[in-house]
Amino acid sequence: MMNSDRLETLTNQAEELIQTGDYKGAIGIFQQALEIAPNDIEWLRKYGKVLGENNQYPEAFEVFEKARIVEPKNVKILSSYAKVLNCGNRLDKCLEILNILVEIEPNNVITLNSYAKALISNNQHEKALPFFKRSLEIDPNNVKTLSSYAKALSSNNQHEKALQLFERALQNQPNNVRTLNSYAKALISNNQHEKAWSLFEQALQLEPNNVITLNSYANALISNNQHEKAWPFFERALQIEPNNLITLFSYVKALISNNQHEKAWSLFERALQLEPDNRITLYSYANALTSNNQHEKALQFFERALQIEPNNVITLNSYAKALISNNQHEKALQLFERALEIEPNNVITLFSYAKALIANNQHEKALQFFERALQIEPNNVITLFSYAKALIANNQHEKALQFFERALQIEPNNVITLFSYAKALIANNQHEKALQFFERALQIEPNDIITLNSYAYALSSNNQHEKAWSLFERSLQIEPNDIITLNSYAYALSSNNQHEKAWPLFKRSLQIEPNNVITLHSYAYALTSIREYEKAWFLFDRALQIEPNNPKLLSSYAITLASIGQDEKALSFFEKALQMGLENSNIRNDFIYFHYFPALERLGKYQEAINQLSEIKKDFLSQYEANIILLKLGRLYYCIKQREKGDEYFEAAIANSDDKEKTWLHSARNIFASDPHNDTAIQMLRQIDKDSPRYNQAREMLILNFSEQDYFEMVQTDVPSELNDTEMLNRAMYHRIANEISILKAIAYRISHRSDREDPLLNRIIQAIEDVFKEVEKRKEAQKSEIETISNDDYRRILTVISKTAHDISDFVNNELAVIKSQTIRSIRKLSPNDEHYAQFDKLLTQLELTQSALNDLKAINEGISIKNHRFQVKELFEKWEITCHIDNAWILLDIRNGDSPFYGDQEKIKSALNELVENSLKHNADQPKLTIHITSQDVVNPSGIRGMNVPGEQKYLFLEFADDGKGVPEYHKDWIFQPLKTTSQEGKGSGLGLFIIRKTLTKMKGYIRETGQDGARFEIYIPYLEKEV
Repeated sequence: MMNSDRLETLTNQAEELIQTGDYKGAIGIFQQALEIAPNDIEWLRKYGKVLGENNQYPEAFEVFEKARIVEPKNVKILSSYAKVLNCGNRLDKCLEILNILVEIEPNNVITLNSYAKALISNNQHEKALPFFKRSLEIDPNNVKTLSSYAKALSSNNQHEKALQLFERALQNQPNNVRTLNSYAKALISNNQHEKAWSLFEQALQLEPNNVITLNSYANALISNNQHEKAWPFFERALQIEPNNLITLFSYVKALISNNQHEKAWSLFERALQLEPDNRITLYSYANALTSNNQHEKALQFFERALQIEPNNVITLNSYAKALISNNQHEKALQLFERALEIEPNNVITLFSYAKALIANNQHEKALQFFERALQIEPNNVITLFSYAKALIANNQHEKALQFFERALQIEPNNVITLFSYAKALIANNQHEKALQFFERALQIEPNDIITLNSYAYALSSNNQHEKAWSLFERSLQIEPNDIITLNSYAYALSSNNQHEKAWPLFKRSLQIEPNNVITLHSYAYALTSIREYEKAWFLFDRALQIEPNNPKLLSSYAITLASIGQDEKALSFFEKALQMGLENSNIRNDFIYFHYFPALERLGKYQEAINQLSEIKKDFLSQYEANIILLKLGRLYYCIKQREKGDEYFEAAIANSDDKEKTWLHSARNIFASDPHNDTAIQMLRQIDKDSPRYNQAREMLILNFSEQDYFEMVQTDVPSELNDTEMLNRAMYHRIANEISILKAIAYRISHRSDREDPLLNRIIQAIEDVFKEVEKRKEAQKSEIETISNDDYRRILTVISKTAHDISDFVNNELAVIKSQTIRSIRKLSPNDEHYAQFDKLLTQLELTQSALNDLKAINEGISIKNHRFQVKELFEKWEITCHIDNAWILLDIRNGDSPFYGDQEKIKSALNELVENSLKHNADQPKLTIHITSQDVVNPSGIRGMNVPGEQKYLFLEFADDGKGVPEYHKDWIFQPLKTTSQEGKGSGLGLFIIRKTLTKMKGYIRETGQDGARFEIYIPYLEKEV
């Protein structure tokens, strides 16, 4: 047979095999033909194409390169080569070949379109668009060009222009199904869903069995959360083409997004039966398994995919990311390195590698890869916002916010960037600005669940609860069974003490996914906040059975145990959490160290506590966080008597601080915790200037830690009225403390009488209270005896004895109450909330806390009242309520008419007075469903009844009016509400000192307060402006 006849026969055989999909058979035929005619261009072209069809890309590329040697500018060869390169993800080489084609045929519309589309695939939008324009200049009505150009514009967020081109394409070919589909998808991305549905329906009327249309329509419905409507379209597409891999993949993705995993796995298996070595199926299946935490099985499929194509960068990246999620960081980083060796400038690999390095605490190296990715594609929005998030995690907030801004300049309506930016602003305490970006994101995608949840959570943390709840509700209307929404809503409600509303949401979430560890964890944590420990432990244990090595879960369980005093039990969980964290290079290690050390400290394991704190990487902490660590290390070294080492840490904290006085205060407090009366701490506090806003805090701390002699020297006064006040208050407060200890005794005896069993711990509590009572009486008698030996006119000496006794009783009772309180807490832990004695023990605990509060009041009054004036604007008095205007059942409405007025006075004392009035209103009206408090501020001159009619000239006053719509002050109480130790509160609910101290403070400022309420309480406060300020 002649060679030509033989080649013709081989050609026919090869074409028949290609039509039946037998590419391997066809490849064998082409090899025979090329033995006869090795340089035949057409045979080489067909051979290269069929190798590409069979996914044998390296062999295909080799064949096309051989053909190019034979005929370097053969258009057919170059066109086919470009297509195979595109399919084989060799975009750089594809663009090189297409560029040659454009030089050869500058006016070939097909070539121009192919080049432009390849540039788009390579994210070179700006370069691509001129080629589409040029193609339309040559053939203005070419529907393929119009559609391709429109799709490119749409992917570049130039929606308006894109939609115009789609309309133009449809005017030329109204029934072009491909154009209808592309137009519909572009409308979906522009949130024009209704018009998109009509185009999909039109396409299906023209071609009811068009699988591409059915798939596109179904996918569009899924993206709009219309799952039930989407399923029939997927099913119909599979009835028409049961073995269509694209349909199977799309259907699988939709099922996974709807948590229908079992059905999804069966479709993956079906796809693999059709093509066991299909790399895309293998790595897609692997990705899906990874997202469902089936890591072991997933990794096997990744390995199989890599055996088929060892150098496929997409597979390498996906495999690496799966390994990261399974905490196999070292192997993952090796795969990323391998991917970069193959394609050094692959942006997806670069930023995926960078994110993996961040997760592995290799921040510096990660940031370099982000920078490298941005050098290649400066305007890649995904890289920009990923880099920004990484900078946030590295506490580089300012730089991060700049990258978010840059990303939004490129894509102003990118919802992911908007809500990521908003979350970053929240973390940086820029709440107002953050909420604006959340609003903007919702205007673009009103039904985006992630944005709704993030916005709601941000509002909740900013105390805008009502608006937050409405957003959570809206989210649940869109996706009633969304686990993330249910958990976030429940957790937010629980954090706001709306437990009864939170529990059903947690339970509903567990009904949907009984083994969801995040739900179990959040539910358990919420239960501990209301002391439902038994239920919480059950949920923690259940979660740990599912994920026994979850560091976050282990550390939370440990922290919860430690918070209720079960430090010994907590230690083993802390140890295991750290072990898992260290093995996995988990970023939570610092978090675990920080919560582990207090448990060790409480158990007296100070050196171990030091070791845990020392492990924290302070380089990644903010200045404030680093200082906290330094202060705590200083305290721990004091505990082990290494005071010089402790002082080094305190000095380091002071040197590192922007607020020296605040750090002096914290350092002194930490030193006093283990070494009362320490001279170093006292010297720190004495450095705080009398004109400083922190002076009163320092003075109070000195009072609590001075020796008796130092204490009296500090509070002594020569003013007779203040001496009288001090004596009266001390004597009255002793009586008050004795009364409160009597209440403690009564409660404890009541528990004992009602109990049908002997409780040794309760008996010890009762005996301890009796001993405290006897000791207070003994010390009072000793004081009385000593005063009887002093002359009645030696008043200052009498006050010295009173102050010394007050100091002694305070220290003694405080120490004893701390022990009794600890015993009471242990007793409560042994009871369930349903136990008949639980409420009585809880009442005893509350009374203990009130008695301790009374002691603190005693020392505060002993200190006396000193005024520290500063200049400030009036509006600064109300900043607290401008931020948080809703407290418990009350709404606080401000009417500030003189906010910019400069005032010279003691800002902290005035704030304290207003805060006392708010607290009183909340306390007395707790049972009122809604309480409204109005606070008005204005400047007045010569107010009636405040300044005498005969005083010459004018006096300007700061007038503050406080009014609520609560119960008000009864007429029979109004005469004495400003007297010391007089209270309208229930027994045990108030000290009777708040309004007395307000009046004394204002008197020191030459100010005045009066109560004038009729319906509700109404207090008027007048404080004069100093003459030099007016």
